[in-house]
Amino acid sequence: MKLFNPNPLWFKRDRLPRVRVLTDRYDATYFLAFHFALKSLAQQRKVSFSSCSKEEFDHFFNPASPIESQVKKWLDRWQPDLIFLNRFSSPLAIPLVEACLKLNIPTVYFIDDNLIEIPADIPELLQSSHAQTATIETRRQLLQMVNFIWSSTLSLTAQLQPLLPQKTFISTAYPPYLADLLNPPPKPHPNPTPQTQALTLGYMGSKGHNDDLESVADAIAAMLSSHPLVRFETFGTVSMPNRLLQFGARVKHHRPVGRYDQFLNYLAKLNWQIGLAPLIDHPFNQCKSPVKYLEYTVCHIATIAARSGVYEPYIESGKTGILVEDNWQEMINDLIANPQQCAELVSQARVNCANRFPLTNVTDQIMNFVPG
Repeated sequence: MKLFNPNPLWFKRDRLPRVRVLTDRYDATYFLAFHFALKSLAQQRKVSFSSCSKEEFDHFFNPASPIESQVKKWLDRWQPDLIFLNRFSSPLAIPLVEACLKLNIPTVYFIDDNLIEIPADIPELLQSSHAQTATIETRRQLLQMVNFIWSSTLSLTAQLQPLLPQKTFISTAYPPYLADLLNPPPKPHPNPTPQTQALTLGYMGSKGHNDDLESVADAIAAMLSSHPLVRFETFGTVSMPNRLLQFGARVKHHRPVGRYDQFLNYLAKLNWQIGLAPLIDHPFNQCKSPVKYLEYTVCHIATIAARSGVYEPYIESGKTGILVEDNWQEMINDLIANPQQCAELVSQARVNCANRFPLTNVTDQIMNFVPG
């Protein structure tokens, strides 16, 4: 269902609709929500698109010139038929959205975390730029101004809607399952025998998830103590828990890599057999998408995840992954001891993710926003 009519300002039937994405950074959210979907649509000759980071956007504007004339110059330069704002926080976007409203150019704000209620009990978030008062207020104002808010999950919509009661929210299946990004596609792991062959467990994530990993550090330490051939690794900006450093060369940290496709290919090459997805029960975390499960699955990694509203709707425990409440050590040990189950979980998970999270979920939603 089309949500916007064509704008006669510069919309032309004889050219592709122009989509412009303003993104805070070229991060995973940008690639998952926009880049690969828009690239697919562009290849199908349904849209043309371009993207701009906050840094690039701010650089365009000259503080010595009137903002109204610069906004007009920006719009004349790009002539967008639709503008997406991805977690965007530049104050200069406020006069741009104001101009778009007057000119009937549709604007949509995509958000995948509750970034206007930063919790005080997650230190990594409090220390980030997201927690700055000016940043929060800019996002709040932009959310109040745009035509639609595109929310990554229904749980996030439920948290944001009372704060923005006049706004219309769209929530869709997100993120996409992007198995095609791996080059070459990974081969299924050979079934290791824990008594004779090494096996690697891992956790990948950002430093904002340090507390999640810390919550299962004791279980990981106990597992490493009882399985001398098993290794544990981390990948990303997340920190290795201090209590695991005693295991020396059997624990290893991999620094983050650049673009999302590079990240996914690096993760696949780590050759982990089991990936952990702990998640502390916190209102901020309840809004998360099951992206970690999809990323592990793409890379042929069996997932052990926290039994929560984030993962429970998508993982059938014992069939497409393992859901855990408090018994992390027991579940990790059981899966290490049963490599055949590990392989079966991955096989079923790949079918599950491909069926429930196709890229067309995202491309269809974008096309609903595209005027026409």
